[in-house]
Amino acid sequence: MAIDDGYILRARVSAFGYGKAIYLKLKDGNTVVYAHLSKFWPELENYLDQQRSKNKEYRIDQQFTSQQFPVERGQIIGYSGKTGIGYPHLHFEIRDPQNQPVNPLQYYQAIFKDQTAPRLFQLAFFPMDYRSLINKHSDTVFFEMGGGNQFRLADTLFFTGKIGLALKSYDQAGGVSNEFSFYRAEMRIDDSLVYSVRYDRFSYEQSEKVELDKNFALWRQGRGIFHNFFIHPENNLPHYDNGLPESGIINHRELTEGIHHLSVKIFDYSNNSASFETYFRSGSLPGLNYDLFRWIEDELFIRLFTGEKLDRITVQQRNQTGSWTDVPFRQDLVELEHDNIFYYTFALAPAHSSEVNMLKIEGMKGSEIPSFPLFLNSAEKRTVSDSLPVFETTGYTIMNNWLELAFRLHHPRPITLLSELNKQVPEIFWFPVDEEIFQINIPIRTYLNHREVLERVFNLQLENLYYVDRDHQGKIVSSDQLFSAVFPPMALYEDAGILINSIDSFEKHPLPKKSKAAAKIYDLQPFTQAVDGGVWISLTLPSENSLSRGIGLYYWDPKKGWQFIPAKFDSAARSFKTRVTSLEKFTLIQDTIPPTILPAQSLNLASVQGQNSLVKFFIKDELSGIQTESLIQIYLDSQWQLFEYDPEEDFITLEIPSGITQPATLQISAEDNVGNRTMKVFRIN
Repeated sequence: MAIDDGYILRARVSAFGYGKAIYLKLKDGNTVVYAHLSKFWPELENYLDQQRSKNKEYRIDQQFTSQQFPVERGQIIGYSGKTGIGYPHLHFEIRDPQNQPVNPLQYYQAIFKDQTAPRLFQLAFFPMDYRSLINKHSDTVFFEMGGGNQFRLADTLFFTGKIGLALKSYDQAGGVSNEFSFYRAEMRIDDSLVYSVRYDRFSYEQSEKVELDKNFALWRQGRGIFHNFFIHPENNLPHYDNGLPESGIINHRELTEGIHHLSVKIFDYSNNSASFETYFRSGSLPGLNYDLFRWIEDELFIRLFTGEKLDRITVQQRNQTGSWTDVPFRQDLVELEHDNIFYYTFALAPAHSSEVNMLKIEGMKGSEIPSFPLFLNSAEKRTVSDSLPVFETTGYTIMNNWLELAFRLHHPRPITLLSELNKQVPEIFWFPVDEEIFQINIPIRTYLNHREVLERVFNLQLENLYYVDRDHQGKIVSSDQLFSAVFPPMALYEDAGILINSIDSFEKHPLPKKSKAAAKIYDLQPFTQAVDGGVWISLTLPSENSLSRGIGLYYWDPKKGWQFIPAKFDSAARSFKTRVTSLEKFTLIQDTIPPTILPAQSLNLASVQGQNSLVKFFIKDELSGIQTESLIQIYLDSQWQLFEYDPEEDFITLEIPSGITQPATLQISAEDNVGNRTMKVFRIN
């Protein structure tokens, strides 16, 4: 029903998107949108059907004057349904005179009663640049919150660098099971408000920026919807009270070193709230090195040095079960300082073992900030196998604009070796993870500038790794020159490392039955990289491929398999080109199977019978799909017919007009996205 007096400004019909939708202009200047309707009120329905039949087109988008379809408050204007995309529901919007959607609950405060608080499900902390760590690691850290509305994290976290926080939470209203976002939220560090958001207004021109408000990377990893509690520099959405870039990022360089209190509170529109709190320590983590390691009789003398003053040092030894036990000092710790370098000398008497001789040494600053661990083998002489490489790379990960390398270091003085590498490549950030296990984080641009040295040291070949500068156009090309991706200026939200690999086998990405591969798979990574303005990709048919009919461009969906992408084919270059808004696996597939057309009412495939004037047909294409309604055409005794199409359930519904001569001839044709066509003729009784 119309929520106030006004007139129908616009009505549109499509099998996709909003389906059947009404745009009602109210007397106060606002516009109300009702979408996914099953039908309009008779006068409007008949008018639109006449126009659709006249134009012989399923889809229509019609504008009206204030005199054509005026309505009064309470008047029935349509019926809810499930046209377009989604389950049966009413999509209801209120838009301001500038056509921006506003929070509709502001108009229903008197009748909307909700006493159900939002719920907290999962918390994530993650590094924002290559020098940032959480608890001495660069991995994202998750905490389960249980689904309640109060949560306190007992563990005290250690943050260094820039750390982001994201929260998975849902709001609910009393009496319904729907899950939706909170209305407003705030985050405080100690007593300072560092982030505040409130959802009152939105603009469809900024739709893509939702990938910055919510956490795109976690969503792409299949972890659900997390809300970012910081403002990305390219996020210009109107929701934030303090819109300064990087507001909300936990940056240890902007905090006093030591312990801090972190709290987050979220609210629904009725002011029900949920909250959590925790403490974290913030500061730089000292690295330890040594220049003395000597046995004198049964005592081991060690001298450490570091760039920061330590409050205490602990030493542990790994026993045969793998656990660590404390090793006491045999003499008092001696501290010396020279040129801002602090030296610490001490003696130990670790237990000798034929199997285990590993020591772990850690320091602690006065602000309770721990150092990185130093692992030393207490054997008097340590041998290293000549068959092992000095740097044994075990894996790598591309993170936005930096590269993370994990490796084992087979060398008696690993810290000294890494320090020497640091002199050649100053921008790298390395740290120990465990015995002989290290990680180096390198900005992608630095890696490419020192590619020859780093690839030789780490025995790593990343020839297809590129650096894309957000402010300039970038182009990457596969090693066989058949795939390319062009990144226009502002295509990404930030500078990024992009990797392109080709995959010969379809074993892990199986083709649909009765289809053929027309190219390799080209994997554009990282798939967690959000895209702003879009990327132009081009994929060329290999010269040895003589396939032509039915070939299309596809991307891999882990849940649905290969999905068709509309693309323009250049016959001279034998290439497919299109714009994409995410980094995926792409390939070319030949589809020669036309759509299936079957009557839903009868097992007799030649005739259709029904008890009323409605007949229903099953229309489905297994691979390339039916992209638009215009690819389906229906004629009854040579007259074009209007029909309803449900692309999600693969049905069309047709109302047979009264007074036709029986038996009538019904002709249905359907064409898929690569030109395969089916035409069926039925007899209507």
